[in-house]
Amino acid sequence: MMHWGKENTATPTDSQRNFARDLAKAGCSLIAGSGPHQLQPVEFIGSTPVFYSLGNLVFDGPAPSPAWSRGALLQIEIDGHGKLVRNYLLPIAIQENGTAEPLENN
Repeated sequence: MMHWGKENTATPTDSQRNFARDLAKAGCSLIAGSGPHQLQPVEFIGSTPVFYSLGNLVFDGPAPSPAWSRGALLQIEIDGHGKLVRNYLLPIAIQENGTAEPLENN
């Protein structure tokens, strides 16, 4: 789980992408990040999924843009040998009452 990227951007930086390549090359099975406070894309480096930014699930102040009210929950399944079996991304939106609800049309 990385804290990286440029705040309030929906696109990974070159340094995020370069570091993700280094992590995948070093043997990481899955890479997930936060920091930009916005959802960023998912890419694969070989067989390694890279979730550049999961956005916000909870944020303690006013958001500078509507994108700060979106995030994603990442569920992973690992077998008894520590091998990544499955990953699932559930996009969510933070409602005005503070609850997180799944996004209908993501």
